[in-house]
This record gives sequence, structure tokens and C-alpha cells, in this order.
Amino acid sequence: MATRPSVLFLIRDKLGDSLIAANVALHFARAHPEWSVSILIRDAYAYPLANESELNVISFRTGVQARLLANWWRLTGRRFDVLGVMRGFGKRTLSLIREIPARRVIVHDQRLSAEATEIVHGDPIDTDNDPHYGPAWRIVRALNMEFPAPDRLHFPRLAARWQTRDKRFIVVCPLSDERRRNIPASAIESLYAHLRERHPDHQVLVLVRRKGDLQALTRIPKIPIREFLNMPRLVDLLLQSSHFYGTDTGLLHLAIAMGMPCTAFFGPTQPHRVLPVEQADISAWRAPILGDRHCDLKVCDNAVCIARAVSMMVDGEDTASEPTRSGCPLG
Repeated sequence: MATRPSVLFLIRDKLGDSLIAANVALHFARAHPEWSVSILIRDAYAYPLANESELNVISFRTGVQARLLANWWRLTGRRFDVLGVMRGFGKRTLSLIREIPARRVIVHDQRLSAEATEIVHGDPIDTDNDPHYGPAWRIVRALNMEFPAPDRLHFPRLAARWQTRDKRFIVVCPLSDERRRNIPASAIESLYAHLRERHPDHQVLVLVRRKGDLQALTRIPKIPIREFLNMPRLVDLLLQSSHFYGTDTGLLHLAIAMGMPCTAFFGPTQPHRVLPVEQADISAWRAPILGDRHCDLKVCDNAVCIARAVSMMVDGEDTASEPTRSGCPLG
């Protein structure tokens, strides 16, 4: 019996982009059962994918652990037909690519070309509108040029778990890994009050990984805060939640993958690049003055644009009053 060709998709990035890339890998595996499909991904991000049987999910905690795994494959004679680098760049990614045994190495970024047999390029004219799934999609198109762009973010086994759990909570996730994408404290307070009235039969949870993360805000909001501490605890809370409200962060993508209705507040980032085009039950709010533009004011530490997006949803109009920084498009 002939063995199936094997592909390992390498994903080294933040939570949101990692889940988006893993979604492309999962859809490829479901569409191509003739391939043996594996992904190599950080252990915390692997947790939501654990029951997706079409994928062989291989996890690592540190870069050293990933390199040790690659060397174990070499010692034991394991060799992939294809290594596809969906996310990641830099010296550590280059070093890992060099050590993973594969006959064909496909990368998405010119910076990885030294270790590649093939480079798949995006459109240099339209880089500002490249969807976040773009790099991963171009990798799988090197294996099947007819493979369609993913129209939604969906982990079927995880979504089935969400469907069957009783719903106790409404979750608010106000923090990202950038200050300029955090919901400001005043807007968190108004959103919390609004949701308690809107969802009287559910407990409103404002989730942060650790309470110390709130130091990223200009002040601490005067509302109850719940820590989730780790990925298993976060997933369990989301499975018990009927609706997600939050900023553009990896937690949003995790909720979307479950099939949960989501309301997302955008500031510097562009919803049309971040959100799946055909996903149901997603509402995106953004100050109209920003249009479809991306804001590069990375020094912003008080996201007035996101406060305005929250105000539009809560109050029906833009009533936010925070001052803007010099160079802010809202100014």
C-alpha cells in the first residue's frame, strides 16, 4: 500500500495569526485526505486544535524544544515530503527550517529564501490589503493552485463543543498585545454597564490573562475583572459564553473559530483584512473617519479610535471625549 505524501506546516507567530494559519492547514487537510498533514505550532495555540482529527498537531513550548524535535526526526529517519512555512521569519525560524528534514521547502517570505526551495509571493502592489490568511493560503496553493481562499475561520470539533455547553457568560476581552489596540478604561466601563443591561440573564466577564496586564491601560477600570491564566482555562470560559465583545486580538479569532457571535471594536487595524469574509454572526465597529485605512501611529497609548467605536455601539453615536495624539487620523 502506497504511503501518503506528507506535509508539515510550520506556524510561528502570535495567537491570532497562528489560529488563522492553522485554519488554512485544517481546511487543506479536510479537502485533501490523500495527504498526511501535520502542523508544528506553539503548545498553547495547539490546545484548541487538539480534537481536529484531520490534522496531526505537533506542539512545542520553546524554540529550543522545536529544534530538538527537528533533530530527533533527523536521527530517526523521519523526512517530510514538504515543509510549508505558513507564519514566521527571522533567525530562529531560519534555524528551525534548516534543521527540519524535508525534500521540498516552501516559504512565504523573501527573508527565508536562504533555506527554501520555493518562495511564494504576494501582490507587492496591494500589500496593505493582503488578508491575514494570505501567507498561509499561498503556501497551500503551491500544493494545489485551485485551492480556494478560506471564507471563514472554523474548527469543527471545537465548534461542536461550544454548541453543546450551557451558556452562563458574556465575555469582554479588552486587551491586545499592543496598547493602541486596547479598549481604554472608560470605554470598558461603559461597555460593561451596557452589557449588564442588555444581557440580564448572563454574568458579564471581563477577561484578562493576568490582572497585571491592565497596567497597559492609562488607569484601571472600576469593574470586576476575571483572570484566565492559561489556554485550557480560557477555552473553558469561552465554551460557556454566548457572545464575545472585544478588540482585535487572538482571543477574538478563538471565539470566531468556535462559532460564537462576536462584536469586535477596531481602531488602527482593518476589519476587511482581519475578519473572515463569509463568517456569520460577526459585528465590526470602527470610527467611519478611518475608512479602510491602516493607522501606523504605533506610539499611541490611549486608543481613542477604539473608544469611539465602543461609543457608537453603546450610545448609538460617537460620544467619546479622549484627546488625540499628534498625528492621529482622528485629529
